[in-house]
Amino acid sequence: MEVETNRPVKVLQMISITVAAADLDPIIANRLDNEVRELENVLGSCERILRTPMYTSYTRHTSRFLFTWLAMLPLVLWPLCGVYCTPATVLIAYSLLAIEDIGVMIEEPFDILPLWRAVEMVDDSAEIAVAHLCEEREYERMKRAEAQRKGVSMLPPQQTREEQAAAQAEASRKMIFK
Repeated sequence: MEVETNRPVKVLQMISITVAAADLDPIIANRLDNEVRELENVLGSCERILRTPMYTSYTRHTSRFLFTWLAMLPLVLWPLCGVYCTPATVLIAYSLLAIEDIGVMIEEPFDILPLWRAVEMVDDSAEIAVAHLCEEREYERMKRAEAQRKGVSMLPPQQTREEQAAAQAEASRKMIFK
């Protein structure tokens, strides 16, 4: 699995680079590294689930057996239920077909689950974090401009570590979503 072809791994790599470039407090940096490591573990689990081959004959055999059994069910229920044979057959068939459908969904969870909601939540959180960093940069710029207006000698404006991290995060984001 190459990093260039696997977008989630590339994103985790960029997050790690951004955390390392941010020069944060060691405790916060350690916490972020642990969170990235946990994300890598979850990603590995999801990759294993996605790549595990499902024996297709199992699903076909189960469906065929279930339909044959349900077709024969009214013949068995008629002596026991009489006129209530049809409602009983429909109720049993609905229940068993629902269980079989749930089994098919469990076999391929990534095609059915609404994962786009989770992706949107992560994207919104990242945008809030970038906006917060941008606000801090704007505040620093305003302070520099005010100090220059007052004639206070300040060091030449340098890019702060937060600004470097924000620039790195923005560059990483542009690379991912080309």
